[in-house]
Order: sequence, then structure tokens, then C-alpha cells
Amino acid sequence: MSRTRAVLSTREQITDRLREDVFAGRLPTGERVSEATLAERFGVSRGPIREALSQLTSEGLFVAKQNCGVTVAPPAPEPIRELVLPIRRTIEVYALKQIFAGLTPDDFRHWDDLLFQMERAGRQKEWELLPHLDLAFHRHLLERADSPDLLAIWQTIVTRMRAHFWDTVRAHAARDDLARLHGHHVELLAAFRRGPKAAAVRALEQHIDEN
Repeated sequence: MSRTRAVLSTREQITDRLREDVFAGRLPTGERVSEATLAERFGVSRGPIREALSQLTSEGLFVAKQNCGVTVAPPAPEPIRELVLPIRRTIEVYALKQIFAGLTPDDFRHWDDLLFQMERAGRQKEWELLPHLDLAFHRHLLERADSPDLLAIWQTIVTRMRAHFWDTVRAHAARDDLARLHGHHVELLAAFRRGPKAAAVRALEQHIDEN
């Protein structure tokens, strides 16, 4: 069963919310995060907060330093982003090949819902939501592949590439064509629906290289 269709634990929900906050810029680089403050915000004990921060630190989204607490890590510099982009492409293509024959109406409904949210965010100029929605679209491939190791590797890579996703949104915003960012994903999903697998793989490779 896909993780997105399962009930998320408290720790998973908090992890997802904090990850979204960083990608949306609500938690900027260098921001210090407090277990006590987060526990109050989410209405939980410090245990799930500590577990969530530990996971996000292992992904590279946060940095823990002795006597300094936990802070939001800076994104990777451009040369590193260029280095890991082919790795991201390889992982997503591998996942798509593994799951393509087993894609279900539930999968397409999930992607359709994300595209609806992406279109609405672009129309309402809620730019901070777009990097998160972009990643959520691609993350579903890894979740459906049902390989925790593969998902962990992919998550670490895209975490370090988060500046790339913001750069993409800014570029579209500067040209006043945020709708095109949504359109790129509409085209990709259409390729998944049409098939065959080889064509869907080519569409995914092109999408990652061009976006």
C-alpha cells in the first residue's frame, strides 16, 4: 500500500509539515528551531518532535551543532545541484519503471489532486506552495515503489536541490507564466496515462532535465 494512502503517524505528519515549511521559505536558512516551541505548535510531547528533527537532519534539511541547537541548513551550491541532478533522474526513472504496470486510478486521482492544487496556487500567486507541490508530485513515484532506502536517497538529494525548485518558480513568475509550470506536470501526467512505459520514461527524463 502506498504511504500516501496510509494513515501517517504523528512523527510523519510533523516531518512532512516541517519539510514543507522549509521548502516554502517559512523556515528560512539559518533559522533556529526549538523542540519546546514546535511541541507547543503541534500540541504534542517533545518525543515526536525530536524524531522528526532527527530524520530531517539526516536528510540534510537541518543542521544540529553542539551548543547551537538545530538550525535550517543552507541549500547546496549550484555545482552540487548539477552533480546530483542526474542521480535524481536515475532514481525517479527506476521507480517509474518498477511501478508503471501497477499504476491504479487511485494514483492518477492523487496526481490530479496535486495538479489541481498547483493550478490554484499559480492562479492565486501563492508561489510558496509550488516547490512543495512539485516535489509531492515526484515523491509519489518513490512512495509507490515501496522502497524506504530508495525514498531516503531521493529525499536527501532533492532536499539539497531545494534552491533549484525555488529558482524554477521564480523564473516562471518573472515571465508571468506560472501556469506553464503547472502545464509541464499536466503533460507529464498525460504521458503516464497514455503509455507505453518507454514513452512515459522518456517524458519523465525530459521533464526533469528541462524543469
